Amino acid sequence: MKNIILILFAFCLLISCNKDDDGQCVKYTETSFVDVNAPTTIVGAINENIIIEVEVAVVDSCSEFSKFIESVSSNKITIGVQVKNNTCIDIACTASTETRTVDYTFTAQTTGNYILKFKSSETEFITVNITIE
Repeated sequence: MKNIILILFAFCLLISCNKDDDGQCVKYTETSFVDVNAPTTIVGAINENIIIEVEVAVVDSCSEFSKFIESVSSNKITIGVQVKNNTCIDIACTASTETRTVDYTFTAQTTGNYILKFKSSETEFITVNITIE
């Protein structure tokens, strides 16, 4: 009996979604940072969580933060951001440029100078320098 209920529940979930033409209910897109709320230079310690508040651009009211995309080259970290848009929800999404505020956490394992480059466009970055002592 439990198996039948689970199968019916799963079936209801599958058919309840209004899929787009490509069959996807959730779309992920890379976007940019609007603002980084941190001083340009930060001093920290090994294994200390340094939390930097960032504002992420989204395309409509139904979009939300998904994840950070990091590219590491020595002590230089280029950070992009991905947002998620659920196109199967049953509310009207307003198409407007909005932002979401999220926290980016940086933790260094070794001492040194680190450069965080938050992508604000295809060719521009918001830079934060971190010195770990």
